[in-house]
Amino acid sequence: MQSATVRSSLLRKLISVVSSPAVVDSAAKLLSALNKKGAVRGDLLDILITSSDQFPELAEARKAVLVVKEKLDSSISSYRKKLANRNLEFLQVSGITHL
Repeated sequence: MQSATVRSSLLRKLISVVSSPAVVDSAAKLLSALNKKGAVRGDLLDILITSSDQFPELAEARKAVLVVKEKLDSSISSYRKKLANRNLEFLQVSGITHL
């Protein structure tokens, strides 16, 4: 875009910053980490291709979430017995699971 076509100095500065090689490179790296199938499904746990090298905190958090989910899923049978309801299931409301 020609600088003469944009009159606002603030907008010209913004265009210059976001089109810089550093910003474009960072954006490309983040885009390459997106899991398109997970994003299409709206699966927040699977929206990024995580690796311990690229997103170590995210990889650890994902593991922790899966451990808790497994514990909840395995505990449903004891809840069924305690409540005398063999059809008891966790609910999902507005994307929040295990209610």
